[in-house]
Amino acid sequence: MSKLFVTTATLLLFYQTGFCQSDSTVAYKYFHKGQQEYLLKRYKEAIAYYDSCIMNNADYKSVYFQRGLAKYHLNELQGSIDDFSIAIEKNKQSTSAYDNRGFSKMMLGDNTGAMEDFNRSIQINPGNERSFVNRGGLNYKLKLYNEALADFNKALLLNPKDIGIFYNVGLSELALKDYKSAIDGFDKFLTAFPDNGSAYLLRGMAKLNTKDSPGACADFQKALSFGNKDAQETINEFCK
Repeated sequence: MSKLFVTTATLLLFYQTGFCQSDSTVAYKYFHKGQQEYLLKRYKEAIAYYDSCIMNNADYKSVYFQRGLAKYHLNELQGSIDDFSIAIEKNKQSTSAYDNRGFSKMMLGDNTGAMEDFNRSIQINPGNERSFVNRGGLNYKLKLYNEALADFNKALLLNPKDIGIFYNVGLSELALKDYKSAIDGFDKFLTAFPDNGSAYLLRGMAKLNTKDSPGACADFQKALSFGNKDAQETINEFCK
């Protein structure tokens, strides 16, 4: 019930690099084929091509980042961290590499390492919305709700059109027991994602805490209609 909403498939950023810049035509072709497989979500095949690219030219910078993304999608988190680390060695100003390495570290439970990477990503590029979203997610995980809310609000300042962030804002406000603000956050989120059962359930909990039982129960029913499995138990407890 407290899972952060992800507005992109994985919170990872696709690194727009074009193609490997090198005199090695063979390596270029392998990288290009890897990109095609990656876009088709055939990650194992993509990695095989990236491996061949590296075998032909180990100096390609972007191939390590892309291989790290592919490994992440295969849940090879340590492998993705290793590749993002190589990408950082080759380009110490790569905010995307720091951000994505931090996300993989967070998934593995290395919260300290993840925070360091998110902070470094933001230091390099204070305008990177996704780094604030990811750091906000980590702060929420660490129960640092004020810090999480600040990060999500900063992300919204950078990109007001990313309505999905309002779910995280509402979730943080709910944790801080600012129920009216939480309701407002979920209201905004649901304008763009009206079939999200979890948002209705959470908004219902916020309404319940403002003594709006009819509104809460209506939200719980909507949550149930959109497939939220926790809603029935909540209805049984609070909507008799």
